[in-house]
Amino acid sequence: MSGFPREAYLAKINLTSAPPVTAEGLISLHRAQAMAIPFENIDPFLHQTVSLDALALEEKLLRRNRGGYCFELNGLFLAALNDFGFNARPLLARVLLGNASPGPCTHQLSLVFVEGEYWIADVGFGGPGLRDPLRLRAGALRDGPREIRLREDAELGWVLEQRIGEEWGGIYAFSLDEAREMDREMGNFFSSQWPQSLFRRKLMAARFTPEGRVTLDDKFAKKYRADGAAEERTLSDPALLRFTLADWFKLEISPATAREIFERLNPPPLDRAKPLDF
Repeated sequence: MSGFPREAYLAKINLTSAPPVTAEGLISLHRAQAMAIPFENIDPFLHQTVSLDALALEEKLLRRNRGGYCFELNGLFLAALNDFGFNARPLLARVLLGNASPGPCTHQLSLVFVEGEYWIADVGFGGPGLRDPLRLRAGALRDGPREIRLREDAELGWVLEQRIGEEWGGIYAFSLDEAREMDREMGNFFSSQWPQSLFRRKLMAARFTPEGRVTLDDKFAKKYRADGAAEERTLSDPALLRFTLADWFKLEISPATAREIFERLNPPPLDRAKPLDF
C-alpha cells in the first residue's frame, strides 16, 4: 500500500499519534485496530468481490465504516506497521479450528521484529482471535478469560491453540515463510469465490471491546464481558440486524443491504407444488 493514509488510519483507530517502534507501541497499535475495525464477511457472504487494492481497503475500512476479513484487516495493519517504521512481513496460516485436518493457506497474519524479538500480529481472525500480539515463543498465557498457547510442530511449523476444558484445540498453524503478494491474492480469491467457502455460506462478525468482545454467527449475536458471561441477541428482522451491526460492531450498512443479508439468512421455502426445472 503506497501513500499510506496515516491521518485517516489513526483517526479511525482512535490514536492521536503514531506509536513508538517498540513492543509497547506494537501492542497499543494492535489493540487499537482490533477494537476499532471489526472482522466481518458481508461481501463474500453476498457473493461480492473482495479487493485487496490499497485504495479499496482505504475506502472500505477507513471511510465507509465497514470491516473485513483477514486479508483486508491484516493487509491494512501490515501497511500501517511498515509506514510507522516496524519491521514486518506477511505470513499465511492453515486454519485448524473446525477442521478435521489442516486447511489450505487461507489466513493472513504478520510477523514483526521489534526490540530484538519476533512477534505474531493478527487483527483479522474472526473466531477466537487475538486482542494483543504474541511473542513468537512456545508456551501458554492468559488472554482474557481463556488460555492460549503457541507450540512448535515438526510438520505444521508453529501452532496457535486454545484450552478447551482439559484439552488444547488448534486455531491455526503457520510457517515463517514470507507470503508473496500472489499467494495472498490466491488465498483471498479462494476464500471469497470458492462456492464451498465458509465465508460465502455463513455470516460472521467479531470485534474486541474494552470489556470483552462481540460476535455474530448468522442471526445470533453475543456480547461477552471480561468474565466470559454473555448477552445474547437474535436478529429477527433486517432492521434489528442493521441496528446491531452499528451498535455492537461499528458497522454501517444500508437498509437494502440489510434486507439482502436477511434474505440469504432466511431463504424462501421450496414450493413443492411447482415442477422443478432441470
